[in-house]
Amino acid sequence: MLRHALIALQTLFATPLHARHAAKTDAALAAALQHNGSQPAGLFAEQLEGYLKTAESWACRFSQTRAAGLMIHNSADGRVRSFTPPHSPSSLLQARSPGGHTSVQTLPGHIERLHTLRLSGHSHAYLLFTEHTDGDHTEKSLVLLHFAAEQLQALPLIQTATAAEPTHRLNIAYSGQHANNYFFYEPGSHTISQPQISSHTHTPTNRRLKYRFNGQLFVPHS
Repeated sequence: MLRHALIALQTLFATPLHARHAAKTDAALAAALQHNGSQPAGLFAEQLEGYLKTAESWACRFSQTRAAGLMIHNSADGRVRSFTPPHSPSSLLQARSPGGHTSVQTLPGHIERLHTLRLSGHSHAYLLFTEHTDGDHTEKSLVLLHFAAEQLQALPLIQTATAAEPTHRLNIAYSGQHANNYFFYEPGSHTISQPQISSHTHTPTNRRLKYRFNGQLFVPHS
């Protein structure tokens, strides 16, 4: 028994201090999430946001908090992470700029996917798919972001029509259950697609609208 305890202590002290602190924080957040049912809904999010604002939080992989139900998505370049607690009306988006500045944003709904894009003239860009459900009503969004002036900001490159002003966001809203109800990104062709919403029933049809990157903008593509 003593031998096992000594081995555990040796392992602990051989682990870098920041990694030990990250593991301790992960355990505390996992415990807070598991007991969140008896606490105000925003309490866990506040605790998590406070930690994510620190530079040392990037050393934490949140393995225990993931196991407790926290949904996490990571960008391919390691600069952006999204965090969605179970049953939460919002998500947190953590970003680390090329200069090392850490920031945290709160986004409505839960983040379903996080894509990392390589677009000419923009280095890395980030594509988020979000969903917010209220009873039978569902709203989904696609958001395109990039780093500018050391901040994660909107990247308005989506032109839905010839005369339309480029935007960084697409939205759909509908009621009920439908199969064709999602945004999609095809990395090989840099193509975004979304369901076409009926102007009569306000529900997704079987058709999809596509926007392909032409080197400057995402433009309509048949």
